[in-house]
Amino acid sequence: MEIKIYFTSEFETACDILYWKPEEILQEFINLVSLAKYNSQEVSDNEGLATKFMLYQTKKKGNRLVPAKQIHIEYCQKLKEIQKNYKENSLDERHAAVSKLFSSWRKELIMNMSEKDFIIDVKQRKKQLGID
Repeated sequence: MEIKIYFTSEFETACDILYWKPEEILQEFINLVSLAKYNSQEVSDNEGLATKFMLYQTKKKGNRLVPAKQIHIEYCQKLKEIQKNYKENSLDERHAAVSKLFSSWRKELIMNMSEKDFIIDVKQRKKQLGID
């Protein structure tokens, strides 16, 4: 996968002053993103920042078209159901349940998306997930 990223001078300045290679600090951010941990309430403040940022940016985009919207609606409801039982389950059980949900959500979403989607490389994701 090829990614094109253009660094602002502010980002480059911060990397230089704080002595980071841009790819290293971006990788650190990527490593902290976890919808499962965030939604199972097991993240520390630092870990949650990356996921909160993604959610904030998504919300900021407002009425962005989402593929297979009905799947999103169904899985949001399933997530709410899991979260209702949080008090009864341990942290490990919550994380396992939410991880399984997000894995199923992703797979169903990819199976129902057009291979001509312009944001997600559906063909590559299907191969990655072992979906024919």
